[in-house]
Amino acid sequence: MWFHLSNNDRDIPNPIEELRPPGFEYLDVEEGQRLLCVAPTVWQCLLSISARKDDTRFIYRIDVTNPIPADSDNENIADADLTAEARITPEVLAANGGSICTELIGTLQVPHDQILCVKIASRHKGVRPNAQQECLVFWDVDENGLWTLRNCGADLESDWGELMQN
Repeated sequence: MWFHLSNNDRDIPNPIEELRPPGFEYLDVEEGQRLLCVAPTVWQCLLSISARKDDTRFIYRIDVTNPIPADSDNENIADADLTAEARITPEVLAANGGSICTELIGTLQVPHDQILCVKIASRHKGVRPNAQQECLVFWDVDENGLWTLRNCGADLESDWGELMQN
């Protein structure tokens, strides 16, 4: 299972049967190449996007197998070791039977300045929860599917320590 963050709730069809060119340019992608970027967790998606302001992001779960890992040697995705980004290309779509199931699972609101808390926790404190654990460590999810940052700074480290003991 993989995840994708989008600026709107109509961006990703269910199922995906055709890919579009990305909404902004990647230096390592040929012009017009069709692809969709995904990451193994929501927090990794958040760190992989270019957040220009405090946007609401829509969270999609993408049921794809074997997307192509991003190249961490590329200057545009130098943090691929942290984000574990991967790409769905036409070849990946074909290998998945030409149809990939998706699900809009919620919305994410994290002020731009708090994204740094997630990056610090994951990079410097080694807080790297998987998709099943991330709601216990990083996110509060309300009954309407709104994801907000749970704690910032040292609290993340203590929460992670408690999680690891359970």
